[in-house]
Amino acid sequence: MANLQTPLVAIEANPDTATYIGTLERAVATLVIRDAKFRALLELLTDQTWDDVAVDRMDNDQLVTVATANLALRLSISIEDAKNLVAQRWATHNESTALEPVDEAPAPVVQLSAKDLFEQWKARREATAAAVTPAEGDVVQPS
Repeated sequence: MANLQTPLVAIEANPDTATYIGTLERAVATLVIRDAKFRALLELLTDQTWDDVAVDRMDNDQLVTVATANLALRLSISIEDAKNLVAQRWATHNESTALEPVDEAPAPVVQLSAKDLFEQWKARREATAAAVTPAEGDVVQPS
């Protein structure tokens, strides 16, 4: 694994903070690349430009409508057949969610601060990380 350096030039951070910030920046870069690949796939499948469409703001009904319209157009099938195909695929790949709204009480939202998340991450890292001694090169498990 590559050594992470302080990713922000003007920040004065300890090594743990620098590692955490570097990890977050890597995750953001990975998600941006993934988003670009998914948009390219959508453009290849639908022959439409998706750069200006805020897919992340679409709800389930909007996604189903877009998928149904594109399947019906590209496969030359009826809208009803496309709706059935989309519903079948949705049920197969999203077993925990339903297309129809369910009348249930919403799950409580747990609010954690960034400091709490960082402390949890730091505790997990310390619990599972092995320390390397630079002189001998031996791996020493933390006690």
